[in-house]
Amino acid sequence: MNKGVELESLRNEIKSVGIILEDRYRKVFSQDRDEFRKKLVERTGEIVELPKLDEKKIVKFKNLVGIDGSYNKSGGNFPHYIELYRALGLRFDKESVVVNEIFTPLLQNTLEEENNMKKRLAEIELNCAIESIMKLNPKYIMMDGGLIRYNLDAKDKFEELLEIVDEKDIVLFGVVKDVKTDYIRRSFDWDEFYYDRELMFGILKKGEALLINNSVNKKFSYSLSSAFLRSSTYPGVIGIDVYNRNKTELTGIASLVYTLTPENSRGVPYFLDIVDSEVKITNIMMESLLKDNLDRGYYERFFVSERDKRSMK
Repeated sequence: MNKGVELESLRNEIKSVGIILEDRYRKVFSQDRDEFRKKLVERTGEIVELPKLDEKKIVKFKNLVGIDGSYNKSGGNFPHYIELYRALGLRFDKESVVVNEIFTPLLQNTLEEENNMKKRLAEIELNCAIESIMKLNPKYIMMDGGLIRYNLDAKDKFEELLEIVDEKDIVLFGVVKDVKTDYIRRSFDWDEFYYDRELMFGILKKGEALLINNSVNKKFSYSLSSAFLRSSTYPGVIGIDVYNRNKTELTGIASLVYTLTPENSRGVPYFLDIVDSEVKITNIMMESLLKDNLDRGYYERFFVSERDKRSMK
């Protein structure tokens, strides 16, 4: 096949996607920014200006613990693969808790595959949060990601965590790096499906938050309150979920996230980036762990895919 012809076909396909997107979003992207902000306040939520916390106020959050999890998989198709799960709870002073878990269908004695990766990852993060409460004595727990996924993927374990944070008066919240909700579409009663991520791009000023009305927040039925926040010069927004018992802390938490985020970053708190980098199970780490701790014959027999075998030659 002529590579030039093949690439030209791909270029045309990509251009057609751009044309479709332009047509679909013309009516929303052509709106006056100030008018759109007014409509957001009328229909979706309150826009507030957030202060940067000074040293005296940030001391209040010194017992903050960030929680994140990581997952990696080696091998081929069912059942010849192995999954590693790792969760880290890190406190501001660098004290930490680590929880690890391994899963392979080879130990399950079944011919049926259950894809429970999301459940296992959610559970190990929640277990890490619970262990961090016992060992690190946090006042605030910041989860990497929205809180609703724990209710959906590991409800029983999430309810166990909620009981503990209630008992110990801990503020639980999640930071959503990639917003996927549709609050604005529903509050504007649009038939076309638009995500909040694209509609909020460039709408908030740096240091502003949109506190979502409970009436349009689907997460409210799961005892969660939410906000969007522009925390850096990057024009996109991130999301914040707060357990409803701590709803009055939502603006303060948004200010904390804003304070912890480098001005010229993509909008994610630096502390959360540290947790993410320290917990990550890289491909190199995965391969090294398996090679160093499994018999070489077992490793190749059970957990090396056909594609990996080709690269080993």
